[in-house]
Amino acid sequence: MTVTHIGPPDNINRGGLYLCNKLGSKWFSFFQSLIDQFGDEFNTACLDDGGIPHPVHFREGMTIRNMLRESNLFPHWNSHDYDDNWGAIVKAAIELRCGVRPRPAA
Repeated sequence: MTVTHIGPPDNINRGGLYLCNKLGSKWFSFFQSLIDQFGDEFNTACLDDGGIPHPVHFREGMTIRNMLRESNLFPHWNSHDYDDNWGAIVKAAIELRCGVRPRPAA
């Protein structure tokens, strides 16, 4: 599925559109499951991976941040901007891809 239209051209939606077209369905399922479990703090979750901590921010988050850096969509951003905004961009990508806002945690 390729998404070609977004609303206002702000950074979060531009990044969301980029990820929407770059990531596969397994990524969207993974992040939606984190949102279901942790809500808006999904990007700081630390999962238990067979007794080994799995910090989402450092693993999947780094992959997302590197994808965004390589896109050159945000040439004025520094590392802190990527750290602070990658979670919102993932949520925007889910919304664009699925046509709905990510479900909040119960």
